[in-house]
Amino acid sequence: MEEKVFKNLEGTNLNRRKITILKQTGNVLEVNVEFAGEVGSEATPITAEVMNNFQTKINNALTNSNVALEKFNKAEEDFTKVEEKSDKALEISRTAEENSISANTKATNAESLASEALNHVTEKQGSKIFENDELISTFNADKKLNATQGENNANKIMVTDESGKIIPSSILQIGEYKLYSKINNETGKSSLIIELPAEEAIYE
Repeated sequence: MEEKVFKNLEGTNLNRRKITILKQTGNVLEVNVEFAGEVGSEATPITAEVMNNFQTKINNALTNSNVALEKFNKAEEDFTKVEEKSDKALEISRTAEENSISANTKATNAESLASEALNHVTEKQGSKIFENDELISTFNADKKLNATQGENNANKIMVTDESGKIIPSSILQIGEYKLYSKINNETGKSSLIIELPAEEAIYE
């Protein structure tokens, strides 16, 4: 949008006026008042068109402000929904944690028995690997997590890619929601990004 530049009247004796008496009736003078200064640069005229343009811009700004406010309220509403789902997920996670503690106790006992049985088996036959209930002679070691994968992967989580390989990632995905941090190149500050599914997107 082109910005209009307003100019003041410039010159000398700008307050000077020339008064010509046309007629006098009693104490009443009928005069003609003329500008008597010397103009160096004309001023920008203030007309009804100029003021109407101002009013139009003000109205448009108010409309855009209301639209922005509606979008903000919608974004806040969507964030509240995400927060509620996050709280629900946290509650489920805590329940799962409690169940895992109970299961861990049972698994510890089972592990001891299994370890003892495995020692007996491996002493006679060596290790056996099964996939889909079938005995296989070889397997890919990258399908299993080992201690060395933690090296140089601080503050990352381990996920499986499309091929089932375990890899480090900086993105936490809960269902269709993705959470990750992003650093602003200008400020150097880190922000938490919540990526919503397409059907729940805030803006088009």
